[in-house]
Amino acid sequence: MKKLLLSAIVALGFTTVSFGDDFTGSASATLQSSITLVESSALNFGKFSIPTTESTVSMTEAGVTDVESGDIVILAGSPQIGLFTVSADKDTPINVSVDATISLTGGDGLSISTTGSIMPTTTDAAGKALIKVFGLLTVPTGATSGEKTGTYTVTVNY
Repeated sequence: MKKLLLSAIVALGFTTVSFGDDFTGSASATLQSSITLVESSALNFGKFSIPTTESTVSMTEAGVTDVESGDIVILAGSPQIGLFTVSADKDTPINVSVDATISLTGGDGLSISTTGSIMPTTTDAAGKALIKVFGLLTVPTGATSGEKTGTYTVTVNY
């Protein structure tokens, strides 16, 4: 028995005890092409009469305008939505943002609210996506005649 106990103690004395381990990890990198953004058509509400009260004109995704409030009259022109084409990696999530308000020049206080615009979240199988900008034009009392213009920012990233 003493021999067996001595053998067990000697065996324990030579046993290797490990408190760590090696592991081979993985690494990867994904390269994405640059995003290009092209304006296909400029946002244009058309031509209107000068209102005597604050007025609003809506534009639908199809580019159809309609008087929402006030006494403004739609005269002519060719209303069109702002249309942008995104080119990027295919079937890839994208983040799109458009300025919520566009201020128009002339000091008259005309503005366009872009709420409701169509902002895609993924490119298609060809790597394309369409951004559609439209909304609500507000024409305040006291607006003067003449063309009113403005700019807005469209941002797209991965």
